[in-house]
Amino acid sequence: MKRISMLAGLTISVPNSANPANGPFTVAMTTTQVIADDEGKQIGYPTQQQQLVIGSDFTPDVLQALNAQLAYIGFALMPIVQVGDDA
Repeated sequence: MKRISMLAGLTISVPNSANPANGPFTVAMTTTQVIADDEGKQIGYPTQQQQLVIGSDFTPDVLQALNAQLAYIGFALMPIVQVGDDA
């Protein structure tokens, strides 16, 4: 058996007067996980997990997936730090 994780969504909380920023972590991602047999067939039900994002979470595959969706509205994300810099 193996565990397969997939990015399901990204949430960015924008600080404002009603919801001030609570530290540097205002970005969270939701992942969906499934357990698969040796042939890759899903066993049981998928589960979702939400976790705070750090720089190394933005792998090239994740950045590509996000940019593919943002392209529909004419936007793209570009890293301003090297992947792995979790400052």
